Parts: sequence; C-alpha cells; structure tokens
Amino acid sequence: MFASRWTKHLTFHPGWMIASEIAHLVSDTPEGPYTFCDVALPARGAQYWDGRATHNPKILKYKDNYVLFYMGSTHPFDEFPEADTLKLKSKYSIVARSNKRIGVAYSKSLNGPWTRLDAPVWNTKPETFYSFLTSNPAPWVNEDGSVLLIFKSRKYNEDFPYQSSMAIGVAGASHFLGPYTLLSEEPVFSLEKNAEVEDPCLWKDETGYHILAKDQRGKITGEKGNGVLFHSLDGVN
Repeated sequence: MFASRWTKHLTFHPGWMIASEIAHLVSDTPEGPYTFCDVALPARGAQYWDGRATHNPKILKYKDNYVLFYMGSTHPFDEFPEADTLKLKSKYSIVARSNKRIGVAYSKSLNGPWTRLDAPVWNTKPETFYSFLTSNPAPWVNEDGSVLLIFKSRKYNEDFPYQSSMAIGVAGASHFLGPYTLLSEEPVFSLEKNAEVEDPCLWKDETGYHILAKDQRGKITGEKGNGVLFHSLDGVN
C-alpha cells in the first residue's frame, strides 16, 4: 500500500499540501495490519517541482515497471512551518497549492528505488479549466501501454483563494511517461456543467471505464460527501 502522511504537528488541512510524503507499507492481507516499510517519495528540496510535498498516490503496474502517479508541490519557505502560523491564507498554503502538479515515478520493485522526473507529466495551462493547479491523478494503463488519466483541476481567479471550484478533466498518452494530451476541452465534471466531484478512482473492465468519486456538494446524490459511481465506454464521454 502507498499512502500519504505528514508530520502530526501540522493540521490535516492545509498540512497535507505543505509537507506530505508518500509512504510504502506492507501487509499479509488487504485488511491489515500494515507495517511501515519506507518512504517511497520523500521531500527532495524546494528547487524541485515536487520537492516539498508528494500526495495522492496511485500505484499501477505495466509489464515489468511499477508506475506511481502522484501530486507533487513545492514552496521556497522553511520545510516545516510552525503549526500556529499555518493557515489557508498563509504564504505556505497559497504557494504550495498553486504549485500542485501531477507526476509519475517508476521502479522495477515496489521497494524502489523510484525514478522521479524533473518535470510533471501533466501541468497547468493558461486560460483553461486547469490553469491554477492539477492534482488527484486517477490513471489507468491499458494493455498496449496507453494511459487514460482522470485529473482534478482548478482555474485561476484574481481574488483569494485565487482558484475556482473543482473540475475533473481527462487526458491521455501512448506511454505512462507521456507526453499527455487533453482529450476533452471541457471538464468531464464541474460545478457549472453537472456537479463538483473529488478524489476520483478509475478502473477498467470488459464493460468500459468506471470512476468512484466523492459527491463534493451533494448535487448528484442529495447528500454532501456521498460516494458516487460513473460509467463510460471510452473514459471521455
């Protein structure tokens, strides 16, 4: 299992975007108990795009490579801020949130070492629904090596917190290292289009693609935070 964790002296929110790391844990059974093994993607310095935080791990395997999709971020400030100064309006939160991007690491072994890239595989783009950040990758690697990538995004706003409501987009690539191309100019899900959903999990079977996500505002299910299941033949429409 690959999971996010961060120092407990920081609050849950926004501590996760400031100092999260992806840990590797093992168990003999799916229900646990799990034992800590190592930190797969630790902090590696503010100069890296993912140098301060790694989060949202999604682990897949293609041929002899384990492929770890994740969100990375960075900021130029002290690595661990004082807990009482860390607020959503603090410089840490504003910069770290705006630097959230989607990346890929890969390894022949679940124990690493993991090869990390010098740039995210899915970046932001001005004047789009993903101009402020990209995060929460939900990938699927097909048998031919091509990838369908569902991702969370926000677009840039002038006023604090400088971001729009959440939108879910879809991109694709012929290989997990990219390059990735947007498959729909409009988001698949957004507050303006149909509903705001978060934390998608994607998989594929003989009937098509499926997404399990959180109904962020309850617009679909009638209750905020409910789980909701979507189906698509091609993962786009």
